[in-house]
Amino acid sequence: MKFRDGVERDPEDYGYLILRQKDLDSISKKRKERPDYKKSLEYIKEFSQTPPVFMYKIKLKDLEVGEGFHDANINYVCMRVE
Repeated sequence: MKFRDGVERDPEDYGYLILRQKDLDSISKKRKERPDYKKSLEYIKEFSQTPPVFMYKIKLKDLEVGEGFHDANINYVCMRVE
């Protein structure tokens, strides 16, 4: 898989997404249409802020082109380009 920083990563590796409730609702809607959409998405924790945000773990192969991911320390890593 290709990423904007030029580093080749294994599609089976994991990254983390920081999502709002609106993002989760959109993912749920797309999953109804395509059951395999972001199927590796796994809840990790909720951050107590207003509005709340949620951390999810996902396999890199399930990222959309143009979607970025974070590491476990919530540092932004990179964006998928292909």
